This record gives sequence, structure tokens and C-alpha cells, in this order.
Amino acid sequence: MIRDYLSYSSFDLFRRDPDSWVLRYVYDLSQPTTPKMALGKIFSEAYAQSTYDVAKAVQGANLTPQEASMVTKALADPLLIRPAPEWCEYKLENVVNGIPLLAFLDALDKDNESDTIVENKTGATWNQERADTSDQLTLYSIVYDSL
Repeated sequence: MIRDYLSYSSFDLFRRDPDSWVLRYVYDLSQPTTPKMALGKIFSEAYAQSTYDVAKAVQGANLTPQEASMVTKALADPLLIRPAPEWCEYKLENVVNGIPLLAFLDALDKDNESDTIVENKTGATWNQERADTSDQLTLYSIVYDSL
């Protein structure tokens, strides 16, 4: 089913694989969950809920020990920003230049003088250049700044 908004995931899938975009967004057929997708979901749940049972989720997703360690390592990172749960998986919607946009931030950190958009990537290292050139962060910033 065609959505009445543009999200980063829709934009990115269309750019990478238009045929898969049609299957997902026109015919509403989702792809099977990959280990990478399972890792991201487990991390997101544990990131937002300190009581989330990571070991049980990892076992249920049939991840390898190496994949499981990626989640626990990422959650234990001392540089990880951990906002209050109500700011995790934070939904932003706005119309910009006539285009309805939707952004689901991993979190919005409101503990600073200015708000910080948090986007976690398990298994990937971020640096300033990557952040500055990320289409995903650019879209999220456009939606946030236009509120």
C-alpha cells in the first residue's frame, strides 16, 4: 500500500532497489527478517527499555554468539547517549515544501542546551564526516528543524 508520507527507509529502499520498493510499498510484501534486522530490533528494544531481556531475544532470533555480542557491546559503550524512554523511537512528522515527511528517531536527547538527534548504528562506526554526509540524518534534521 502506498503511504501518504515519505520516510527515510522508503526513500533509501527505492534508491537501492526499486523492485523491492514496489513489493514493499505498493504490494505490502515485506522481506524476511535478516540477522542484521533482528540485531537492530533487539538493540532498539534494549536501548529504550533497561529491563529488556536481551539474552532471551537473541536466543529467539537464532543469532550467532558474535552477532549477540555486537548488541551487548553496543549497549555497554560508554559514549552511548541514553535518553529517557519517552524520547526513544521518537516520531516526528511534518510537511516540508508540500511533502509529508515522517522520521522515527532512535532518540531525541533533550538533556543538552540544544536537542540532539540520536541515531544508533550497531556494528558500524560513526565519525563526523559520516554524520555530516548521512542522508538519513539530513532528512531527520530537515523534519526536526521545520517543526
